[in-house]
Amino acid sequence: MFQFGLVTYNRGPFSSPENLARFATRAEALGYDFLAVNDHVVIPRNNPPGHGTKSVANTMNYYDPLITMMYLGGLTKRIRIGTSVLILPHRPPLQTAKALATLDVYLGGRLFVGVGTGWWPQEFEAIGVGDHFADRGERTDEHLRIFKTAWREANPHFAGKYHRFENIEFSPKPLQKPGPPIWVGGNRGRALRRLVEQGDVWHPSITSKAELRDPAGLGAARAKVGAMYEQAGRDPATLQIALRATVNLAAPGGERRGPFSGPPEHLVETLRAYKAQGLTHVAIYFTGETEGDTFAQIMERVETIAEHVMPHCR
Repeated sequence: MFQFGLVTYNRGPFSSPENLARFATRAEALGYDFLAVNDHVVIPRNNPPGHGTKSVANTMNYYDPLITMMYLGGLTKRIRIGTSVLILPHRPPLQTAKALATLDVYLGGRLFVGVGTGWWPQEFEAIGVGDHFADRGERTDEHLRIFKTAWREANPHFAGKYHRFENIEFSPKPLQKPGPPIWVGGNRGRALRRLVEQGDVWHPSITSKAELRDPAGLGAARAKVGAMYEQAGRDPATLQIALRATVNLAAPGGERRGPFSGPPEHLVETLRAYKAQGLTHVAIYFTGETEGDTFAQIMERVETIAEHVMPHCR
């Protein structure tokens, strides 16, 4: 069944415990399948060349993703909760594996772990791991191998390029066996190899890959990744794709300005077209935080998607 999820407001003008609680509980009541939490530790005020400008107002009050997931888990009972995405090289791998395993137990097996490498050198430097930036891809791969070793083995031991351990007891193990699903963020070569080698779900973002702004582009990308699956001995039919899409929802009958910008009926057509090309999940992020919209308007869009889009795309 095609799955609908929402990207939460654990950052920016709408981020507050009250709003997060309202957002999560209403999403669960309306039948959404998952909630995705954002991750950054600090927001540098200067962007690297080529990355445009990021609104500091849109990233104020950036709540920690692990603690936010624990909070949302206590408010809900069914909906899956995970990250979009957790920047692995920012954190020690065994401690992160421990936190995620604990979360999965407390959430009753509802956790998914979206992972990424990070892209902001100033953030790495600010949190004391500036020397991790150049090899963040290798470190991300090693983190995932450590997660799986710690989660699965009764007597875990590991010897990698950056970390090693042996003769340790690691528990609790995650409730999900062999572990929470790994959603691999990113659209480029190394991220795709990471997906094939260690991932369960591909989690690209429509905003960072122009080819994915068209259903045919997603289909071509799916064929490429499917061939990589086959070469690695994995069944291409098992490939799941969870697209993170920024949605600008207009009123019924309103103007259609892009694949994810327009009235509900346009969004239905868009998602059906993407679904035909292999899309299995959509993680919806609503615009409007810094454009003068209110949180009440965001909640109206949550309701509109549930009433006018979800029933026609399952």
